[in-house]
Amino acid sequence: QWINLNSSSADIQAYLRGEPLPCNKQKGWVLVMVDGYSIGWGKASDGVLKNHYPKGFDGYHEEFIEILKTSGVLNPLVL
Repeated sequence: QWINLNSSSADIQAYLRGEPLPCNKQKGWVLVMVDGYSIGWGKASDGVLKNHYPKGFDGYHEEFIEILKTSGVLNPLVL
């Protein structure tokens, strides 16, 4: 199962910060994508999706967002 976020969505930064997102997927692993590009995995449970990045990654989410912007995956005018 997968979830595809729009590049103009504020949910991307929330996901990268480790904040839970509302999710209507079945309990289990979910591939998280932005405009069709995979950016990681999350775990869905009870209507919530939580990212599954390694501990400590949340401090680097701004750098990761910059990488996604410069690679053209994210619209730099939106984020």
